[in-house]
Amino acid sequence: NKVYCLKDPRFCYTLPLWRPWLEQTRFICVFREPTITAASMMSELRAVPKLASLKLGYADCLQIWQLMYSHVLDIHRHLGEWLFLHYDQVLHGTALDTLGTFLDVAPDWTFPDPLLQRTQPRCEAPESIDRVYKQLCAQAKYNQELR
Repeated sequence: NKVYCLKDPRFCYTLPLWRPWLEQTRFICVFREPTITAASMMSELRAVPKLASLKLGYADCLQIWQLMYSHVLDIHRHLGEWLFLHYDQVLHGTALDTLGTFLDVAPDWTFPDPLLQRTQPRCEAPESIDRVYKQLCAQAKYNQELR
């Protein structure tokens, strides 16, 4: 009964290959606003030398966000136990009890650090991307108006 965490955005596509080795696994999908994620991806592309050769623009990063989370919503969430959490719910501690119950562990209340929220949204997301974001928020029971 040990808790072990694997975090890799590529699981959005490779999860079916891993499933045979993931018995009794619970899945957690933590997401951020698409514009914040895209801005963060752009910062990474500028900051990490080995990523400099990737020719991705802001619109490409938004599309990556949309495709990955659409895949989770359309395909993966129907198999296994899933918990969806907005990054703000984790960062501000409002979902730690839910996370602890889901994993059957005591949450570490010292972990969330509001200083980790460095990236701000650049603009509004296109409607098709906003639809995916709203689906994720509904799964997480996250009311973005109450932030």
